[in-house]
Amino acid sequence: IAAGNYHTQVKAQEIWWLLLTAEGKVIREQFIGGPDNDYLSKMIHASLGGYLLGGYALSGSGSGNYAMGGDDFFLYRLDEEGRVIWKESFGGPDNERCMDVIEYSPGVYYAIGEKKNYFTNKKSGDNDYWLLKVEERSSEEINASIYVRATDFRINRDTPTRFRARCNYGEKFFWEFGDG
Repeated sequence: IAAGNYHTQVKAQEIWWLLLTAEGKVIREQFIGGPDNDYLSKMIHASLGGYLLGGYALSGSGSGNYAMGGDDFFLYRLDEEGRVIWKESFGGPDNERCMDVIEYSPGVYYAIGEKKNYFTNKKSGDNDYWLLKVEERSSEEINASIYVRATDFRINRDTPTRFRARCNYGEKFFWEFGDG
């Protein structure tokens, strides 16, 4: 694996990674990135297959996960073909930068970096170390239930409906009903 950053014609910095043979022949080449500059700090091969990438991205002009402000800490999990399995960014209004990632055990990763704080220096802030533990869970390990309030087991399409999820892992839920 060879990985780094590349300045593309389409946008500024993107993550660029290559899978090479022992002789240096390119098997796979891929660019990954969000809406702003992305900087790769570390890429590792995961024992469960695929890859884990850690770095940081400018998020000031982005939206969604990239709208936290300053530089934000990100992790990408790719399968063996380079498709994104999941991605997550972490941060606040200032800079948080991932510097290294390691695999502690299959599906358990640690990412270390720096985070801006204003505890000791109220005017300009200081940087602290930041350690994140990220655990992957298989769908078999997750016990999820979805609850909906309905009359006679029917939901009227014209009436807004509230769903509630209960799950033994996770804090965010993505609702997919199969109809786009």
